[in-house]
Amino acid sequence: MTRRACARVSGVKKWGKVGRCAHVAFLTIFFFARLFLMGMRTGAPAGLIFCWKINVFQGTSLLSLDAKGRMTMPSRHREELMGECALEVTITRHPDGCLLIYPRDVWLERREALSKLGYAARVLQRIVLGSAVDLTIDSAGRLLIPADLRVLAGLSKEVALVGLGTHFELWDAQELARQESEALAAGIEAAAGGFQF
Repeated sequence: MTRRACARVSGVKKWGKVGRCAHVAFLTIFFFARLFLMGMRTGAPAGLIFCWKINVFQGTSLLSLDAKGRMTMPSRHREELMGECALEVTITRHPDGCLLIYPRDVWLERREALSKLGYAARVLQRIVLGSAVDLTIDSAGRLLIPADLRVLAGLSKEVALVGLGTHFELWDAQELARQESEALAAGIEAAAGGFQF
């Protein structure tokens, strides 16, 4: 092959590589642009637009508070929280008597929604917004439950952590058992709304 032909072949290979790189770059930009526009249309917060996975918390864990009121977050939840909110959570009260634990980004959405409620919802706002405390799970996986919230929620040493999709409920274990027993005795068919197991 002549020198000129070799140069021509080499040039074709070179520009072929450039073309492939440009194509990949275009597809990448197009993909993220679509995600951004989806977030704009749906109103999703920026932190959720680029998430590959949305965590769903589920299951009940029976745990014990230590002498300082710390609870060890189960490892499966700790890993999910690390990816979702860098172990930053907000804990507050629920009108039913338990505590709520939200990943920080989820709490910010709930806080905004609660703040927009009218005057008729002032009691709910007082309970939920007025009790909210920002916390971080420590390097040992422990979450310190503030003493005031432990008293207000009637938490003893034995507690139950219940995953409910986007957040957790934290109950005194005996109180949760009592409320569930009463609810079952009263019948839950109407509340189930036709749900079938």
